[in-house]
Amino acid sequence: MRNIISILLGVLTVLVGCHSPSPTQSQMTAPTGATAVAATQPFRPMLVTTHGTHASSGGRWRIGVSESAVELSRWNAYSDGHGSGVSGWSSISPQGWKPQAGWFVFVESESRVWAYDGGLQVLV
Repeated sequence: MRNIISILLGVLTVLVGCHSPSPTQSQMTAPTGATAVAATQPFRPMLVTTHGTHASSGGRWRIGVSESAVELSRWNAYSDGHGSGVSGWSSISPQGWKPQAGWFVFVESESRVWAYDGGLQVLV
């Protein structure tokens, strides 16, 4: 198990170090009163290893980690191309996920996040 953790952390380190942001950038806007921030910077992968609430670059992901749970929230904005659309946060809080020694959450991209509890659960 320790070898798996070491390999996984090594791969994540390489991914974070080798990532170069895309030259194109999508803009997201939040409706009035929402807590989202418009994407003003390119996305960068993020490794979370401390408790608290962490926002990814660009504001697409919000990761909340407490001593007993994790909440993964993603800002979604969809347009039908005719001036109408839907936007808002979608969140999951996986049952049974509790941070243990060695836990981490890795925000790989604007559409993918990994959450390892330090034991048996890896969420993608």
